[in-house]
Amino acid sequence: MLLKAPLLVCIAAVANAAVISVEAATTTPADAVPAATPAPTLITPTGEDLVKRKVIATKTEASLSTPSPWLRTISSTHIELVTPVIIGGVTFSAKPKNVKTPLPWLSVHPNGFLKTITPKVKNQVTQNASPDYGNWFDYPVTSTIKLADVIKDHDGKEDDTHHDVTYVHEKNHEDRLLNPIMRCTPDRYFKKKVNGEKIEQKPFCSPSENTKIILGEVHWITWYTRYFANADKVRLHMAYVERGKNGILQKRGVESLEEDTFFTTEWLDNLDGVYPLEITEDDLLGKPIQDVVLSIQPDYIDDEDFSLTNGTLLTLRRYPLKPTKKTKQLQLEKKSDKSALYVALTIPTIMVFFFVGYVLINFLFRDNRTWKKIKIRSRRRLNERYTPLPSNTFELQNRS
Repeated sequence: MLLKAPLLVCIAAVANAAVISVEAATTTPADAVPAATPAPTLITPTGEDLVKRKVIATKTEASLSTPSPWLRTISSTHIELVTPVIIGGVTFSAKPKNVKTPLPWLSVHPNGFLKTITPKVKNQVTQNASPDYGNWFDYPVTSTIKLADVIKDHDGKEDDTHHDVTYVHEKNHEDRLLNPIMRCTPDRYFKKKVNGEKIEQKPFCSPSENTKIILGEVHWITWYTRYFANADKVRLHMAYVERGKNGILQKRGVESLEEDTFFTTEWLDNLDGVYPLEITEDDLLGKPIQDVVLSIQPDYIDDEDFSLTNGTLLTLRRYPLKPTKKTKQLQLEKKSDKSALYVALTIPTIMVFFFVGYVLINFLFRDNRTWKKIKIRSRRRLNERYTPLPSNTFELQNRS
């Protein structure tokens, strides 16, 4: 049975971190302040029925309190109201404690798990600082400059020019900085072996090829957003694959994308670059392990032209290879429940079998029971007519 999975709670919830742009009333006259207008969201709001899938661990979120909204100063006349949210235990759009102390950030393991990194400032040097992405997310802008106009006493030709390249930040760059999760860049691509050659698994940084996706755990999918430079939206697909000859994985043959995928997100903002994945029991189809392929589709490729084969192979598992405390506890609880059930069912079952066997044996050997014949003989012997002994010679002679 194919499932059309909606978008997970994380991406939709982070949409609440929308920045409301207002003019600073403290530095600008009141009549100059325009009405508050919504600015571009940190992460695009999509999928209103996300709660149906219940992908994010609600226990984790319930144990954390959402920080209060805070004001962020962009410029002397531009202030933004930022509302933090907690998604899968991760706080997005959090307020820095102070200007001198950078916020903790989250590194992403190749399997999609997160690790908190806390920067420290020592001797005015920041240790364990968040990654410097360089120009990975900037757009090059080339301008032609006439050298005679900028260089005094230029001794070259009058029409000599220079092509100057500068880099411009992506749109909503300030909003992207509020995402504490490490972004995917090409230098972090995982390399997989294909026919003896190492090939980068573009555009994903996590999870890497052959990662075990564990039931009940959140694995963060990250991709390089500039890989789809012309895409505003993308969506993720997962489809089952089968092991053919020699253990080689191959996609199950079906006619359409809709029939092939058991998991498909809503259209996501490509610039988000992150997505929390948590599988459900239904995804395993009653088995402990399922092999799947993860693919990403940009909005400029139609469903008919999109191929699921160009993706990352993953393995869905009910439990990890090395049990964690959480999985050990779950296994112990299930074993104890099963043991009690076995005891409750075993004793009545034995009694039923014993009773049925007793009745069956009596029925089969009903004609060979020795006590029946003994009882009949005894009854005949007791019921025989009594002949008294002769009391005189006359009776004795007559009897003989």
